[in-house]
Amino acid sequence: MRFVEPELDDPMKHPKAVRRAMAQQQQAVRQAFLDHNERIRPLLPPPLQRLQEAYIHDARIRSLRIDVAERTLQLCLFCCDSPGCFDLNLEYKDIQLTSQETSLLCFVAHEESSEIYWGEVDIEESTSSPVFIHRILWQTRIPTDRDPAQGYTYMLTPEIELRFGDFEMQVAPNPEGKFSRTDDLITVVRDPNKKDNVVSRWIAL
Repeated sequence: MRFVEPELDDPMKHPKAVRRAMAQQQQAVRQAFLDHNERIRPLLPPPLQRLQEAYIHDARIRSLRIDVAERTLQLCLFCCDSPGCFDLNLEYKDIQLTSQETSLLCFVAHEESSEIYWGEVDIEESTSSPVFIHRILWQTRIPTDRDPAQGYTYMLTPEIELRFGDFEMQVAPNPEGKFSRTDDLITVVRDPNKKDNVVSRWIAL
């Protein structure tokens, strides 16, 4: 991630000067993020411009579908923002995922506690044809380490960078604000040119 604001674990345990310096750093990162979005906005297609504006903090996964042969990824999210909640369907086209990235996405989707902590839209401008980027930082309740002295448990926060050539987004109101995972929570369609040409599905429990 390029624009995640730094934080202090327990601000009140630090001197005022340290807290003031941290606040200045946070403001600098925040402004750099706003400047970045404004600069690249004219280079993005309208659906990605809308994704820039969408509030996806704390968004949870309703379903995930990866088609290796078609090079598509469909990520359906449940989001809440003022004035209400909505379902957000993101479709990444001409995307190339490694087997490790596919496994990580499936792991994150399977873990019901997974939420989006931060998202960044970007573009690789040095290429002849546009390569768009969506960086997503996830937060989970999976413990990875513990600091007994501070009484603090560190949670798994995986990050993934999606690189793709085209993108579509659909928004559907969810006036009841109800989060539900689809019956086919995770679907992975394998490459037909390989022996593992199967459709894998994880069912939501």
